[in-house]
Amino acid sequence: MTALWLTVLLAFHTVRVPSIQIQGQPYVAPPKLAQAFGWKSSSSQVYQTPNGAVAFQEDQVKVQGKPIVVRSALHQGKRYYHAEDLETVLDRVTGKRVYWDRERSRYILSRYPPSIKSVKISGNKEGIQVEIQHNADLHPTVQSLESQAVRVEIDRGFYKGGHRIPAEGVLSGGEIYHTAKGFRMILRFDQPVEFEVRRQKTRFRVTFRPVPVASKKSSPQSPQPKWEKSQDRTLVIVIDPGHGGKDPGAIGRYGTREKTINLAVAKRLKRILEKDLHARVILTRDRDKFVPLRERAEIANRAGADLFISLHCNYERRRRAQGAETYFLSAARTKWERAVQNLENGALKYELGPELDTTDLLKFILSDMAQAQFLKESQSLAVSIQDHLATALKLKNRGVKQAGFYVLLGAYMPSVLVEMGFISHPSEEKRLRQGWYQEKIAKGIAKGIEAFLRNRDRAWVPTLGG
Repeated sequence: MTALWLTVLLAFHTVRVPSIQIQGQPYVAPPKLAQAFGWKSSSSQVYQTPNGAVAFQEDQVKVQGKPIVVRSALHQGKRYYHAEDLETVLDRVTGKRVYWDRERSRYILSRYPPSIKSVKISGNKEGIQVEIQHNADLHPTVQSLESQAVRVEIDRGFYKGGHRIPAEGVLSGGEIYHTAKGFRMILRFDQPVEFEVRRQKTRFRVTFRPVPVASKKSSPQSPQPKWEKSQDRTLVIVIDPGHGGKDPGAIGRYGTREKTINLAVAKRLKRILEKDLHARVILTRDRDKFVPLRERAEIANRAGADLFISLHCNYERRRRAQGAETYFLSAARTKWERAVQNLENGALKYELGPELDTTDLLKFILSDMAQAQFLKESQSLAVSIQDHLATALKLKNRGVKQAGFYVLLGAYMPSVLVEMGFISHPSEEKRLRQGWYQEKIAKGIAKGIEAFLRNRDRAWVPTLGG
């Protein structure tokens, strides 16, 4: 084991660089990049490295006078550069192969050639073929995210080709990126597709074809819910207990911490969904630990989740309001929606500082056609959960609302944020601390999920007990 770890340490090392998200993509500031790599500033936007000068300009970076085209964007008066485009810059400066790790906001530097040799995509409206040449010790996999998107994963795989995948045939676009585990490729299609995989020792080939119209409808005599264990994959639901660790969330009059209630209900909801819907349920945190907001939706994306549910407790200074309300991702319309949005997005102060503005990112998400269907389904999911939760708790139905919650941005599945009650209301705070009330909340949310799935897929769903 010691020899193995020594080999890994010699093969790779990492450099962490703070990044921000602009229109769903990672960007870094030159001063932070220079500080991380130990470059010295010689003048504005020009840095001296062991291998020559690096000069940052508006749409390019010059290394020893040779230009490299790099995407850049202005954010609060400062210019940032796309973290993945800077890989080529760092290749030249360091003399190594450099990859951006989206999960951990860092660069991975390797002294070895890329383990993925090529990625070729070809085809037309009849179908698309993806062929990947790779080292023999790698084992690619492909997984449906939903009917019109798939993800190809190659753990320990690294690729030095482009990151953006253009539209071609039934392929509407996609992207290639790296995480702490390795290579990831997202493909999006303009219609539902089915795929066939062929494997060889160093070649992975996937053919995608449009789903025949006749096969899109399930026979009423033989319903086939996609979450049944007999299917290729079970229903995957990611439950996000809000806050955690150094971020306590709201704190009630009697000292109740929101993070504690969120986790307690999440564990109960997980148990119910696993038992009654036979779902695979993943918690973004299963103990009192801090998970950055930007990583929570990504956990759901990596899991290929069908639903993403973020659990929270509400807060009002006057301590009069009580009851539950459910949100989906959209622009806040009212003063109250903006107040709740600011309350929940306040956790960003533990990550990137209070200056982060999510307005542009929200506009980008809402204008992304790949997200349009998810936003409509998110609204339906919110309505279903809110109705059943209000009935279960026998409280005034505060209704469904919308806001630009950072935790929901970038989730490629129906996603909602549930405010389970007001921790600021003394009586409700006492109830939220009780196990029997937490069970009521969990059952109400589960019933709402069941009803949403029944209406959406029009297939039999096991009835929840109790």
